[in-house]
Amino acid sequence: MINFEGQLGKAKLGLSLAREGRYEDSTEYKNKVARSENPYPSEHPWMKKAQVNHMGEYLTRHTNRSTYAAKAFINLKSNVNAHAGLDQKVVENLKNPQTMPLSISIDCMINETGNLCDYVIPDLSMHEEYAAGSVGA
Repeated sequence: MINFEGQLGKAKLGLSLAREGRYEDSTEYKNKVARSENPYPSEHPWMKKAQVNHMGEYLTRHTNRSTYAAKAFINLKSNVNAHAGLDQKVVENLKNPQTMPLSISIDCMINETGNLCDYVIPDLSMHEEYAAGSVGA
């Protein structure tokens, strides 16, 4: 299903937590220029291309309400809570239903991040994935 009625395009969704794209096209940059301020450096790191699975950065931005706050966190085969330097405020923010109403972890084991989530959905381990791919071959 590629297109459907009421579908929002990326332009209508707004800025992602990944802050991908050109900083010069951002609202932050335009607001600083309009106020005659030096727009550099940006308030937070800006990436021309989003880094895949950089959940620690996404959660830090969510905690700081930088860009906007997320309404759900879906963790796929990652242990964000075990990242070195992840601030305790980020962990507390993920545990608090007032700041993160829904959190889901999808993994083959319950790790530190899964312990913080509302739901843990079991997934295949790498060995099970390999075996499942060759069934009936």
